Amino acid sequence: MNRLALVIATLALAIPAGMSSPAQAAEVEIEADGPVIELSNSEAAKVEPDYVVVTAEVSTTAQTASEAQMETAKKAQNVLARIQALGISSADVVTEEVSLDPDYDYDEQGNANRKRYEVTNSFMVTVSEVERISEIFDALIDAGATDISSPRLGLKSSEKVQAVLRQRAAERAFARAKDYARLSGFDSVRLLLIEEGEKRRQGFVLNGEVRVENVLGSLPQVSPSQPTPISLGKVGVRVQINFTFELVDEDTAPEAAD
Repeated sequence: MNRLALVIATLALAIPAGMSSPAQAAEVEIEADGPVIELSNSEAAKVEPDYVVVTAEVSTTAQTASEAQMETAKKAQNVLARIQALGISSADVVTEEVSLDPDYDYDEQGNANRKRYEVTNSFMVTVSEVERISEIFDALIDAGATDISSPRLGLKSSEKVQAVLRQRAAERAFARAKDYARLSGFDSVRLLLIEEGEKRRQGFVLNGEVRVENVLGSLPQVSPSQPTPISLGKVGVRVQINFTFELVDEDTAPEAAD
């Protein structure tokens, strides 16, 4: 008889304010009389994004820090006013960076001489009306933004898509497991364990979270009279699920519930 020692980590959902609780691990043994196989299945789908995030930045270089700060503040106010005029809620605008950096010149001996200062202010803007991204991109440039990031796509919720993908993954896993059972001289399989993957890879996140299928490069600044063409592409949703099965014969397989 095989014994599988499984460690299951659970986190307390309700923790009193000011207190922290580490993950609690419990070891559970699952008995299996027959051979055990582990299968990993992943499923993916591409869907339309329902929001886009861009970062707009303004910066100024001046002889003094106060001059750079004042000029950057004016530019930032212009950009924020334009964002508001576009109908974007203040809740969808977050200050991402405010920085002051000295700019140095170096003499022939390598000695640094502070020459001027640069002040940068950037805002992360979430756009729910994805079809307006080109209009908003051009409006930010017209308002004085000196740098705008490539749009980043997203989904507010991928639960419905994940549910479909999980069903596909389970169907494929059972079919594969039964194939292995037949190839090994057994009649069927018994499910012992299901684990949803937590592994992360560059470019996308497993476990049902999203990845950008069409990553945009830097976009040139153009005149508002020539709208910037932006093709957003789709968002990829992916789940990875690990299944553990026992290979069984019909006389030992669990009976179906009435």
